[in-house]
Amino acid sequence: MIYVVAAFGFVVGAYAIHRLALWFEQRGWLYYRDRRASSSALGNAMLRSQAIVDPSSEHVLEERLREDVGVNESADPLDPGAR
Repeated sequence: MIYVVAAFGFVVGAYAIHRLALWFEQRGWLYYRDRRASSSALGNAMLRSQAIVDPSSEHVLEERLREDVGVNESADPLDPGAR
């Protein structure tokens, strides 16, 4: 009998966590089912963790981040006359 109660509690708890994760995703706090994280964010996270083990790979991450910032800074404004 205790196993039935434990299994029921596990199922109810798992469903509650599932619904909570869906609510977090709806608010944009979590990528769970519908939305996926961008591959560049995942790649940067993996490079950051690799930089802990292999410090020589940190320059790759710095270049990636510098390129992302550089693209945004060099972009022309939509309306050059408006300042």
